[in-house]
Amino acid sequence: MNRATIYNYALKSKRVNMDLLIRYNTTLWKYHDLALLAGYSGSLYDSDSFDATKEGMSSWYLIYMNSATKMNSINGSATNWRMQSYFGRLNYAYRGKYLFEANFRADASSRFAPGNRWGYFPSGSAAWRIDQESFMEGLVNKGLSSLKFRVSYGALGNNSVGNYDALSLYSNKDNTSSKNILNYVLNNALATGLAQAVIANPELTWETTKVADIGLDFGFFGNRLTGTIDYFNKRTTGILINLPA
Repeated sequence: MNRATIYNYALKSKRVNMDLLIRYNTTLWKYHDLALLAGYSGSLYDSDSFDATKEGMSSWYLIYMNSATKMNSINGSATNWRMQSYFGRLNYAYRGKYLFEANFRADASSRFAPGNRWGYFPSGSAAWRIDQESFMEGLVNKGLSSLKFRVSYGALGNNSVGNYDALSLYSNKDNTSSKNILNYVLNNALATGLAQAVIANPELTWETTKVADIGLDFGFFGNRLTGTIDYFNKRTTGILINLPA
């Protein structure tokens, strides 16, 4: 018997990204510098695949599926995800001495259940260029080049989980082997069933990392000698992790 096999595989995937940005900068009443930014970002990914294997080719020269007589396997799968974000930033400076920045973003991921898809992440910072103050002229004349005090706080989100981890997943294979099909008898006929392979986690949502920082930057002798002192604190909550089965 001719055991030669023929294998066909097809994959179709699509990824679309869209980014929109609006910027505005101005100076008000000579000393107030203002900058605004607003934006939107969206991404989507779709993929589906199909493969089939047959054996018993009637001729080595016929390379199409209909030239084989026995179907060995046929499979198909699909996956997709969506992500969209809105974000904005405000910068303000007064006389180049007092600096402020505020940011905010809202992100939505299809990897989470509908009630938990949105995450909100603010951040902000402020800085004081102390060397620009008039009462610092004496130290500046003695070699101080720069002295800046700053504080900042920010939150970041992470959605690094599987595309369907928030949902119940079903399979026609048992848990002991991917090759063991779940069969049962119905009306004196063999039928294939489904079993729950993954339990839903509807509370799955964004992992959030919050970072706070207080710092002092200084420089001397035309900034030929510089240094930084920082206090840094980072805390992550809602950590996304796959536990062993």
